[in-house]
Amino acid sequence: NGAEKRALDMLNARQPGEQLVTLEDAAALEADEQYLLERDADIQAIASSVQDVAQIFKELAVLVIDQGTILDRIDFNMEQVAERTRHATAQLISADRHDKQARPLRCVLSLLLIIFVLTIVLIFKLTASSRRRRLR
Repeated sequence: NGAEKRALDMLNARQPGEQLVTLEDAAALEADEQYLLERDADIQAIASSVQDVAQIFKELAVLVIDQGTILDRIDFNMEQVAERTRHATAQLISADRHDKQARPLRCVLSLLLIIFVLTIVLIFKLTASSRRRRLR
């Protein structure tokens, strides 16, 4: 038995003046040692689990930071869109105002162009008719 062997080892290794260990004491010591080994293994398992949880939290922190960065970019882009939309609206209003102001000018220019074309047509017609009279 392991307890007996241990007790014999302790008996042989004892120094003068040391108390003797009985078999019951050796068995109790072995049981205590076995309990301590199991407890140590459990503590090691808990420590490993804690390290795993710590790693998960580190990875989660990185994800949260990344998501925050993405949200900041989205927020910035939305602000840019709003600003550019306001600017575009102002430009459209200005363009509409200029277009309305240019309508009478376009009408006058169109009428002048028509008068010019009709004048040229009239000149050619008169020139052609005077040539025909000379030829007769």
